[in-house]
Amino acid sequence: MLLPALRQAVTVASNFKMTFLLILTASTILFFLVRHFRKDTPNTTHSMNIKSNNDADTFINLTPTEFAEKYKSQQGQVKGGTLCFWGHWFGKPYDNFHQVTSVDFDTIANVLNIRFSEQETLTITNPADITEYKERLVIAKADKIYWQWYYYGKTQEPENLFYYDINRKEVSLSATTNADWYKADWKDLTITKPAVLLT
Repeated sequence: MLLPALRQAVTVASNFKMTFLLILTASTILFFLVRHFRKDTPNTTHSMNIKSNNDADTFINLTPTEFAEKYKSQQGQVKGGTLCFWGHWFGKPYDNFHQVTSVDFDTIANVLNIRFSEQETLTITNPADITEYKERLVIAKADKIYWQWYYYGKTQEPENLFYYDINRKEVSLSATTNADWYKADWKDLTITKPAVLLT
């Protein structure tokens, strides 16, 4: 009586082991198939999880020429936002909105110009790694950022025209401004942050 019960226990254990191995094998194959068919290709729209207001943030990588052409044809996703240069915010974060009106790219000088609704101009020398999200634009690298604006609330005359001039040399950043109503603090400039963030 003990022997048949032992045989039955061995059979059940063997069936359980076999079932477990089959489920594990099927799961592994399914995992690899899903990964294979979801591989991203270059210059396509991607989806990644980031900690933001959206669970998944769709983005597209663009060359400066592609970026300029997209915005010239009114196909750009980012209509405007607050500006941040290498971690240094222009004004308070999310406190203002600069609306993009035009974009052009000089392929010979490798200079990208973005113009805004209040006659502000953003000139980016040697821009690289441009990523366009639904509600923000990231230009990861550049050699120089020149941001020019008229003092808000005053007439748009030469004496009211101000600038930020931020330059990258290898892994260091230097900045100047002609804004004379405050002492600019550039300590927050960080080489590892995007050259331009418009969000």
